[in-house]
Amino acid sequence: MAESLLKAWGASPIVSAVEIDAASKQVAGAGNTTVTELTVGQTISWSQKDAALPMLVSLRDRSLPIGPRRGAATMTSH
Repeated sequence: MAESLLKAWGASPIVSAVEIDAASKQVAGAGNTTVTELTVGQTISWSQKDAALPMLVSLRDRSLPIGPRRGAATMTSH
């Protein structure tokens, strides 16, 4: 059911993805994120700013049914 909902909402299965080419010391790929401060040496490190969060849901969205437990969005059956 969750898969069907995510597909209906057009949700991407990837929140962010980073590929580092250590040999060339460059970012080989970045999906839905911006990579900065790449350093390659004994260790590899970088900073990234993702363009999305995993399954971001606004609980202020009036179309979501709100359950009694801590205001969590829940599914209801009719």
